Amino acid sequence: PAPAAMVAAAPAPRVAAAMAAPAGPATAATPPAPGAAVIRLQAPLATTPYRDALSTAPDAATAYARYLDLRPDHLQRPSFYVDAAERLFALGAAGLAEQVLSNVVELAPRQHAVLRMVAQRLLQAGQPEAAVRLLGEARHLAPNEPQSDRDLGLALARAGQCAAAGESLLRVIRGAWQGRFGDIAEIALADLHELTGPCDTAAALAQLDEPLREPLPVGLRVVLGWDLDNTDIDLYVTDPTGETASYGLRRTRQGGRMSCDFTAGYG
Repeated sequence: PAPAAMVAAAPAPRVAAAMAAPAGPATAATPPAPGAAVIRLQAPLATTPYRDALSTAPDAATAYARYLDLRPDHLQRPSFYVDAAERLFALGAAGLAEQVLSNVVELAPRQHAVLRMVAQRLLQAGQPEAAVRLLGEARHLAPNEPQSDRDLGLALARAGQCAAAGESLLRVIRGAWQGRFGDIAEIALADLHELTGPCDTAAALAQLDEPLREPLPVGLRVVLGWDLDNTDIDLYVTDPTGETASYGLRRTRQGGRMSCDFTAGYG
């Protein structure tokens, strides 16, 4: 399905959601405005011998040395490289972390889902330029999936390439996509309006029909996304009155609305 989005028409604080790396500070997609409410999600904890060895490394040099020692036993395991890179990012060694992540791309250079996954890790670590390169290749490999353009557009905005970001999101809004990507155009439209503050998206907005140029009347917007095809993940949002919006209750009394529930695609 398209990323599940729940919008509440009632005024609410702007919320910036960020996925925190397992060890070290995370960076949100866009720095929250002063006084904004911020939700930070902790990554799921998992214990393996190599994770224990990496997580206890006191500095980047030690972590990288342990990574090299462990590598022969995990040569074909993408998660090993991702975990090692996240530890290096947390220790401030961005260059080494990117080098380690490149192994994942080398294992599956033609798998767009893998490229997106690595790109998202780079975005979390504050490396949008590197993410843009991978997402551009992912779009080349999967031009018929709107997530390719949406992910690229959001990364371009992070990299300060606002005009290109707007064009990428416009392709999602205007595209004729398969039914399993339902509501993706509406989600991309909201993305485009949200970029108006940090980015100059006037040129992209000017290409839309006039009613679509007005920002959506949304007080709180929640988007759930994932990169594994043929997967169904459900979003539940409970409002202050205790009413929960979900695939089973798509509209709430306070004005909340959930996008269509599609169960055979990406989020």
